Amino acid sequence: MAIDQIQSITKQIDELDVVICQLKNIFFLSIWIQLDFRLIYGNQKFKLPAITNPILLQPATVLAKRIRERQITAYEVCHVYADRIRSNQPYLNVYVDERFDQALIEAKEIDRTLDDDKE
Repeated sequence: MAIDQIQSITKQIDELDVVICQLKNIFFLSIWIQLDFRLIYGNQKFKLPAITNPILLQPATVLAKRIRERQITAYEVCHVYADRIRSNQPYLNVYVDERFDQALIEAKEIDRTLDDDKE
């Protein structure tokens, strides 16, 4: 075996060792996160409310296209997402800066602008 091949294999082994160390760190970090959640929330099993509105299942690009084509309104999309965030808040218990009222006003303005452009 040539010295170049041995050096190449040694370099690959060193790189593999670094990757393995990173994977171990990620693995142990995920274990710590799971333990933290168990300490905070106990062994509670909770599920988020089911998604009942099909708008929530559509990609943003599809929603944007449907809004531009006036198949749905920006107000409707904004309202559906605001309701979903409000319904999940008790389960997730995360801080949410509620500016839903302002967002709905802005959505109405967008709808007016799109309606004016269509005429």
